[in-house]
Amino acid sequence: MLPNHLCRVAILAALAGAWLATCAAADQAEAPAGNPPQAAPALARTPHQTPPQPSPNPLQGASDAPGRQVRDAVSPTKTPAANAAPTKMKAEELPEKWGIKSLALRRSAGNRMIDFRYRVLDPVKAAPLFDGKVHPYLVDEATGAKFQVPNPPKVGPLRSVRNPKAETNYFILFANPGEYLKPGNLVSIVIGGLEIEHLTLE
Repeated sequence: MLPNHLCRVAILAALAGAWLATCAAADQAEAPAGNPPQAAPALARTPHQTPPQPSPNPLQGASDAPGRQVRDAVSPTKTPAANAAPTKMKAEELPEKWGIKSLALRRSAGNRMIDFRYRVLDPVKAAPLFDGKVHPYLVDEATGAKFQVPNPPKVGPLRSVRNPKAETNYFILFANPGEYLKPGNLVSIVIGGLEIEHLTLE
């Protein structure tokens, strides 16, 4: 029998995978084949009227998966108020600087999720990584595409936010819509002021 914390992670991953599949089905239903969208009528304007500017597309340039838009997974990510660039660091430097050890980075939930596991060695150093106001995201180093932590309405963000304890393992789940990321891809993980570089997806 799996330990309780592993059972919880497995259940969360399964729920998130089902949620992502539902989102993908909704996207397909919104754009039926054979019925191209009708062009909107031109707006009448006076000679001195400024034409309306299109709203910025939050997904523009963020979805590189062919044939689909990444929904609720790839989008501009909130950064700290000061917008300070995170400190780049390799996995072997984490224990001394941030009090954590990277354990694994692999696909899960039918390859629709990326499961990052790490171990807390020093709860004081690691505490900023558990701030609920921090929004972690994963970056594909080859394309720059960003993948967020899913936030299902009934479950909440799929990451550990409780007070860290020494010698305890924790997790962060990132969405992987369309199985975009494959084993062998190099990625970075950004958590607040920390950017873990050059992690290889198993």
